[in-house]
Amino acid sequence: MYWRAAGGDSTAAAPRDRPESQTIVCPTRACAAEEDLFFAGQPHQLYDHLTCTTALLRFTSSEGAGTHCQSGAQLLGFARIYDWLDDILTPGRRPTVASTNATG
Repeated sequence: MYWRAAGGDSTAAAPRDRPESQTIVCPTRACAAEEDLFFAGQPHQLYDHLTCTTALLRFTSSEGAGTHCQSGAQLLGFARIYDWLDDILTPGRRPTVASTNATG
C-alpha cells in the first residue's frame, strides 16, 4: 500500500522503488479507532510501513473513543494527540505515549 506525502505531485514521474510512506522523514503518528468504519486497519498498515519516528495511538470502545475520529470522546483524542506533540516538540521531555516507536 502506498501513501502520498502532503503536497506530493500525483502527476510527477518518479521511480517507485519503495512505498511513498517510507519517504516521510518527520515524526508521524497514526490514530487507530477500534470500530472505525471508514479506515479500518489502515492506521496499522501506515504505521508498519513508516521508517521515521512513529507512534500508533489506539482508541477503544471501552474508552468511548472507538469510532472514527474518536467521536464522542474527542477530548481524550485531543489530549493524547497533544501529549504526543509535546513529547516530539519538547527536547528532553519524558515521553507520555507508550506506543512511540523510534524507527528512524
